[in-house]
Amino acid sequence: MKSILENIVALRGVHYACIYQDGEVLISTFPDSNGEGVSDAAQAVEQIFSALQAIGQAHNEIYLTIGEMLLIAYFFDDEHLVMLLTDSKINIPLIHMGVKSASVKIKALSSAQPVVPLAIEEEIPAPIIAPVQEIPVQEVPPPPPAAISLAVQGIMDHFEELLIDYLGPAAIFVLEDGVDLWREKYIPSEETLINLAEILALELNPGDERNDFMAKAKGYL
Repeated sequence: MKSILENIVALRGVHYACIYQDGEVLISTFPDSNGEGVSDAAQAVEQIFSALQAIGQAHNEIYLTIGEMLLIAYFFDDEHLVMLLTDSKINIPLIHMGVKSASVKIKALSSAQPVVPLAIEEEIPAPIIAPVQEIPVQEVPPPPPAAISLAVQGIMDHFEELLIDYLGPAAIFVLEDGVDLWREKYIPSEETLINLAEILALELNPGDERNDFMAKAKGYL
């Protein structure tokens, strides 16, 4: 979970982050001197989300101004809370995408439970049942995803380098999500790479930044 939190803090404009669940801070990059304050703030934010749910509201994001910074909290799956301290001016859609991607991994880690073997004295002998002849059902495996050629992968690497110039370390999240969407809609090939570039460009600021990215991306096609 430490690496997940480090990826969140690597997002542009994020200074500190913590993950809170079941009344306690699981992991945090906030300074140790603020440990209790972070826990109190997380409890207060959790109570706000609970109050919203009680009146039928589905809000799961909170943005609070603290001096010249923002305290941002995201509540996922009614289970865990991710709280960030960021610059006042940030790319909120990008931050949300990065945290949402990380929340999937957080949920997987927090829900994993060790398998506890049944104690010998609690074991119940299985009843003797006459064998029943069954006709095996042959499952048809799903088709494998279309392979990506080395030439296509090379251009995708160039796209990632371009995104890093605009988004910093968060580029990896944007590229992963963009490639998933691209492979759902198109067959990966050199001809459809322009469609991948268009999907990625939607995550950039409209106008000069988006146009500049598309111009550079087309230079690799």
